[in-house]
Amino acid sequence: MDDPATAGVTEGFGLMFYNARWYDPSLGRFAQADTIVPTQTQGVQAWDRYAYVNNNPVRYTDPSGHGVDCGIGMGCVKDYTGAKTLKDFRDMGWSERKHWLADIVHENALGHWFDDMLGAIDFMAHNPSLSQQGGTAEVMDAAVLQAINDGLLITKGSDPFGGGGQGWADFFKERQDSNDEDHLIATRLRAEQQGVNYAWGLASTQSAFGNSTLSDQIFFHLFKTGADSYRSSAIAYRLGTPYSTMAVQYGAPQFTGPLVVTATGIMTDPRTSGPSLVGIGVLTWGLYDHTFGVLIK
Repeated sequence: MDDPATAGVTEGFGLMFYNARWYDPSLGRFAQADTIVPTQTQGVQAWDRYAYVNNNPVRYTDPSGHGVDCGIGMGCVKDYTGAKTLKDFRDMGWSERKHWLADIVHENALGHWFDDMLGAIDFMAHNPSLSQQGGTAEVMDAAVLQAINDGLLITKGSDPFGGGGQGWADFFKERQDSNDEDHLIATRLRAEQQGVNYAWGLASTQSAFGNSTLSDQIFFHLFKTGADSYRSSAIAYRLGTPYSTMAVQYGAPQFTGPLVVTATGIMTDPRTSGPSLVGIGVLTWGLYDHTFGVLIK
């Protein structure tokens, strides 16, 4: 009766031991009530103390017997499906944010249009400077995701909860109506930049930045400057517009250098640029952490 796809091991009488309690695979439920009620990580479904992984074994596992493992760490599931306000997104951990965005992509048949942002969430979640709870990137990312959700709300005729969603609404609409690939890619990148600008301008983001260490401030500035410059140059490439024009319009610095990626077809398409951009981020962090970062820590 052992199931190699799960963490449990049967003892010859049909039950699987999950470290804290026994699981009955014939019922799809635990045979013992959980000794804790993890509402902070699993939402209201945690009150069903016999349920296995919020009754969603297709997505989650529970190797500890006490909480859901959603792929990056333990006990990281809340009911994020109804997230709308900035606080809702702030309450999510990195792994929950990635799952939320993946769900949005799936539910709205968005294909690979958010692959770059999913990769960016992974990068930030594993970077020691950017991943800190309450840090600039963590606070700002919540607003970036809220802007995406606001764009969907606007598209459906509902009121947004923040101020960064109109660009995303434009993208979602154009994706349905336009056959101009270059213009659609530019609209997608423009939507992301507008969401980033909204998130960066929030008092909560500025407060988080002000409370960061000098080392974290400098690296975040490098990270954000590089990303803003990339989007501006990519938009310019797709529209055949001088880079300086895009830089002024979207607030990106007007310079070229190692943080401004040479525009190519693959590198300017968010559906294919993710791995290369993450690689650049990893390289930039490595160089920073082992050189300048060491001097100011």
